[in-house]
Parts: sequence; structure tokens; C-alpha cells
Amino acid sequence: MKKHTDSGFTFDIQGDHAVVMEIDGNPQIVEIPGEIDGVPVTELAEYLFSGKSCQVIRIPSGVWKIGRYGFYNCRELEELWFSSDFTDLGSGAFTGCHKIRRMEVQMNSQESGLKEILSEVGEELQVHLYGEVEAMLWFPEYYEEGVENTPARILMTEVHGSGLYYRNCFQGKVFHFLEYDKRFELARAQESPDFLREMVYGRLYWPVGLTAKAKAQYEQYLQEHMAQIASAFIRQKRGKELEWLLHTYPLTPDQRELFAGLMDQMNDQQHQQSRKPGQHDPHPPDGERGQRRKLHGLAGGLEGQIAADLGRGHLLPDAVFVFQIDIQLAGLPIGRAEADGVRVRAVVRQAELSW
Repeated sequence: MKKHTDSGFTFDIQGDHAVVMEIDGNPQIVEIPGEIDGVPVTELAEYLFSGKSCQVIRIPSGVWKIGRYGFYNCRELEELWFSSDFTDLGSGAFTGCHKIRRMEVQMNSQESGLKEILSEVGEELQVHLYGEVEAMLWFPEYYEEGVENTPARILMTEVHGSGLYYRNCFQGKVFHFLEYDKRFELARAQESPDFLREMVYGRLYWPVGLTAKAKAQYEQYLQEHMAQIASAFIRQKRGKELEWLLHTYPLTPDQRELFAGLMDQMNDQQHQQSRKPGQHDPHPPDGERGQRRKLHGLAGGLEGQIAADLGRGHLLPDAVFVFQIDIQLAGLPIGRAEADGVRVRAVVRQAELSW
């Protein structure tokens, strides 16, 4: 029995389950209902999203099958939500979907159809598993190229990128974290620092299935690139990640010196960019006034770093950072400063921080 709803879906109700047959229009965000008239939705029809401009599609738990070419040429699709209940993927389902970057997978069991989806999507992917297990996995991009071997008169296939190897971390329909972690050296040799930063953070912050050996390799990479990773988190205004990083892995003196230099550079660049063309700088970076501006800039970018590094501060919800330290810069004690709209209170203690 066919039924059309006001929300734009056409269902085929087949006794104890329903199939989504059509979707009206070209919506950017699609959230498929879990049931219709009390009947659970379990399947998506062939070519359901073909040629549409959907950017986000949310498939509810209970849907276990997606028909052939279900997302064919859904060229704007960036984000896909589904559950581990889905286990049957029709051929060519994601052909022409080259913008997918993120997947959210509700894990109701260890088995899922994730392997089948990954095999069709060669782009770089962020996959968040949640439910029975929680993990943040990054899958590198890969592509295949046909190369002619003229003397042998055969066409050979060359694989570029480490993504194909990462997509083979399954035993049947069960994902294996151990196999995923074993491939890190391959990714380290072929992938960008930005990608590796996210992969390392994801495995250390959500360490499900992480062995001591695998943890050591990720931590080694993190320690070798600590200043760059922390600086990237600050540029991206990712306070949660920065606080975790510097609380869990305090900087060494050498890393702290390098990091401070990078932040000083960054703050100078931001200061110059904030000025209008031809505008006079009312606070030149010299003398007492310049030292104060330098401190304010560092405070605006290094609140979490200073507090977490010394193990004495706490990041509060109201953006007030309390430091139980004595901040001294060029011999100038600062008890309180206003920086970039963030109120910083420095409580004088015996410890001393010099930049």
C-alpha cells in the first residue's frame, strides 16, 4: 500500500515493514522517519536520492537495506547518519558522491554495513562510532589508476594513498581496531600532518580497542609534533581538544619555548591583520606598553596552555581562567589583564612563568 506524507515522503507499506520509495523536492537536510502509521521503516528504494542536492541525510535505526544506486550522483552529500542495523548495500549506491566527509554510526551491535559503504567512498572520511562503543576513526583518501604495461600488453591498476588498506580492517562485518592501528606507519609515510593530527587525537581521546603498543606509537607522534598540534588547536579555537592535550601530555621546557615562539608569531600576525590599511598602531610592540600587549596576546591564545601545563589552572564555563601563578614578563608583574574579551585573573603564587 502506497502512502504519501505531508513531510514529502512516499512509502510502500508491505505488511510488517515499510520502504521509502520517493522524496519530494530537493531538501538540503533529510531525516527519514523511523516508522509510518506504526509500521517500522526498514528499506530505502533504488535511486531514492539519485541526483538530489541533499547535504545531510539521517537514516534511522531499523533500516537494514539500501537499494541499488540509492545515492547515485548525490553530489552535494557531505554527512551521513545511519546505524549498525544497516547491513545490505545495493551495488553502486554511492557512485558520484565525492563530497562525503563525515559519517555518524550508531553501533547497536558489533556488526554493521560500514565496510560496504567505505568500499564505495574513496574520499577522506571522519567516522564517529557511538552507542555500544565510541570511537573517532579517520580513513585516508585513496584512488586507483589504470597504467598500461606496453611490453606485456596488459593494463595494471595502481593504488594511490593508504586509504584502501585502512578500509580492509574488517573481519566479515566486524571492525577490528587492532588492524586499524597496525597501519599507522603507512599513514604516517603518506598522509598530511593535518590528517595525522586528527587520526592521533581520535585514537588517544577515544581509546576503544587501543593496545599499549598502539598507544605508544600514537603518543610518540604526538610528542614529536606537540607544538604544531597545540598551535593548530588554538588557531581552530578548539578549546576542548587543547585542554585535553596539554593536561594529558604536559609540555617539556623545549616544547614550551618553541610553542611560545609560534604563538608570539601568530599573535603578531593577527594583530597586523586586525589593523585597517594605513592605521597607526596605538600599541607598538616595544617598551612597557608593548610588553603588556604581548602578554595580553599570549593570554588570549594561551589560557588553557599555561594553566594545563603548570597543572594549576581550571577552564571555567564563563571563560574565566584562574591561574595560581606569578606571571612576570620583562620584570613587569601583571596581576590582572583584559585580553580579546577574555577576563584573566592571575593569583600571585611562588611559581613563575617567563616568556
